[in-house]
Amino acid sequence: MMVPAPRLVLLVLATASALAAGSMAAAGPPPDDRPRAQPRAAAASVDWLAPASSTLVAESTHDWNNYAPDQSKVITYGDYQYALFYADDLRLTLSRRNLQTDDVQLVTFPEKLSRPDDTHNNSVLGISAADGRLHLAYDHHGQPLHYRSSVAGLLTTPPATITTAHFNAQGPLVDGGPLEQAVTYPRFVNDPHGNLMLIYRHGSSGNGTTYIHRYDAAASTWSRDGALFSPNGVYPDWENSADRNAYLHGVLFDDAGRMHVSWIWRETPAWPSNHGVHYAYSDDNGVTWFDNDGQQVADTAAGDPIALADDTVVVDIPVWSFLMNQGVMTLDAANEPHIITYVSTVVPATDATKDLHYVHFWRDGSGQWQQDYIDDTGVDLPKIATLTHGEPIRRGDAFVDEQNVLHFYAIVSGALYEATADGASGWSSWTVRRLTEGSAGLLDQGPKFDRVRWQRDGVISMMVSRVQADGELDFYAEEFTLQPSAAPAAPVLSLQPARGQGIELVIDGAHGAEAFRIARRAAGEPGFTVLDADYSRGTMRRGYVDATAVPGTEYTYRVQAVNGTGHSGPVEVSGTIGGGWSDYTIDVDVRIETWSAGVVFRASDLPSVFDNGDFYWWAIQPDRDGGQLLRLIFSGGTIRRLDPIPLPAGVTVGSTHHLRISAIGDQITTWIDGAQIDQLTDGTHASGTVGVRHGSTDGDLARYDNLVITGAGGAVLHEERFSDPTRVPCGSLYLGALRVSPGSRCTLPEHTVQ
Repeated sequence: MMVPAPRLVLLVLATASALAAGSMAAAGPPPDDRPRAQPRAAAASVDWLAPASSTLVAESTHDWNNYAPDQSKVITYGDYQYALFYADDLRLTLSRRNLQTDDVQLVTFPEKLSRPDDTHNNSVLGISAADGRLHLAYDHHGQPLHYRSSVAGLLTTPPATITTAHFNAQGPLVDGGPLEQAVTYPRFVNDPHGNLMLIYRHGSSGNGTTYIHRYDAAASTWSRDGALFSPNGVYPDWENSADRNAYLHGVLFDDAGRMHVSWIWRETPAWPSNHGVHYAYSDDNGVTWFDNDGQQVADTAAGDPIALADDTVVVDIPVWSFLMNQGVMTLDAANEPHIITYVSTVVPATDATKDLHYVHFWRDGSGQWQQDYIDDTGVDLPKIATLTHGEPIRRGDAFVDEQNVLHFYAIVSGALYEATADGASGWSSWTVRRLTEGSAGLLDQGPKFDRVRWQRDGVISMMVSRVQADGELDFYAEEFTLQPSAAPAAPVLSLQPARGQGIELVIDGAHGAEAFRIARRAAGEPGFTVLDADYSRGTMRRGYVDATAVPGTEYTYRVQAVNGTGHSGPVEVSGTIGGGWSDYTIDVDVRIETWSAGVVFRASDLPSVFDNGDFYWWAIQPDRDGGQLLRLIFSGGTIRRLDPIPLPAGVTVGSTHHLRISAIGDQITTWIDGAQIDQLTDGTHASGTVGVRHGSTDGDLARYDNLVITGAGGAVLHEERFSDPTRVPCGSLYLGALRVSPGSRCTLPEHTVQ
């Protein structure tokens, strides 16, 4: 294998300040002397995405129909747009939307999603225009290859109605052999001539090989190249790890026919083992590959893949940076690559839920790589339980418009944001705006846009799951177009209790807002006092916490949305912080997946030292001694274990049951499915909040849904149907419920806002 000489200069992300300063990694001369496109002049003003249309594609669909590696989940050919998703019964479904009439047809296949609790499963579409076939790859995360194609001419001579009869049976790609048994993250890619490729990893996270496959439209057959990425090599910085896998940020062809690929290496299945930003290019459709300096590093035809020893790193980011894999890559007007992902500002990082911020890596016209943060690193993004995981931010997608402006969009805490930077500014001056008018539903993992529709029609089209009033997830085609900047829409305000102390002002709506002017007036005061004249500028936050608000005082908040063009009119909302919870009833549906589901009540709001606090813990354990309700009382680090209560015979692992716990004065009563099973007199704790607590030893895993906490007087203190986002700060949303894993424990804020 050819290994170039070491670089003279390499930027090491040892501190946040180095990354924020936009330091450079030496990259040598441009890879070759081909003519390069010249960057266009700066736009007089930046155009922004604006909602254009929203089309219902399907009702009641599966929770997880968007994932970051879905590079081509939605794609356009001719007058039709095609998308792939799973229905609520987990069956694979293809939609065809007529772009002229907006009519939608659905094709439901017999295949079902094999692991519905796998958040990493992805499904993608490909097009071979030469024979008019649509190609489907689906249900992949370490599973055997699932592939089918349409009959010839489906795309080029589309029938009035499509059915399963227009598709061939599921079958192998090449040979169905050993290299099609553990497939992950397939993606279809077309070269500039329309030739179709399929790229996927075979193996596992931390130990996988990536292959390129090529489709022969004349013969309707696939062939497999040699490996593109090899797992081989020894990495000293992760205990001399001897294998790894490449996680792709993107595979793109530029208008000159060059194939660009960027990636990170991962040493084990653990996220902290990600390291390095890597880049290579090919001028012969992915056969021979060159590093950023133009040195050959691989020849797939000769059995020489890209490996750890090759000098492909362009930004040296160490392990324990929580560098996110599978970000996004796009190309600017000069065909220079841009990569956007996120990373911790603290290295080494020990907490994956803190200090994460979006980072932009790009190559300038001299071949050097630059880097800068997109959002304000001085403002932590909120950790909130969302569709898949607990980290606060999500991957997104990016594109460059005709004015050479880079656009990046992503979902953060239930709202969609857009950030832009202009090539004329050196790509380092970012502006962040709120994109959605309201909650974006479960856009949790950052849906990819239809690249064909963007390139052909100038429309950003993406598939979106939205939570409905009944808790179901409907699947929509959402479309946006670039429009001149306008004053932002008015915000939509609500109040909720802040964790710890104070009021949280939740700001929805406000499409186009770059910041918010927030003022407050307490009851009896003559006027408003400005709390923050420029809240959320340069970052992505929906909630403002007023920690100075005191219980019993009514406050009125006045908010204006502002941007560089103008501002909205003022909007007001009023509320009073109520006292702590004392007497209340908890109603919740519980489904135990493994061993136990545990509810805490009258709990001290101290999640960091949870087992040292004061609280009651009732745990349903169907497999303990014939089924028991375990009752424990925690007091300042001591535990009092009460006699267990037998569970009704029908309470089993895998079934859903309604739990009610009433704590009124010193009387604590418990019901399951409407039947009282216990009444206890105990006054150890008189007040406190509600939460969940799962032990780690026995692998406690359970789902919670339809949580309602009602005060003794009948007022609803808290209600959760577990749409995105949820106020419960642990667990993840799964199949319309909160799924809490072993070792998780957290509580709700211990007051109300009225």
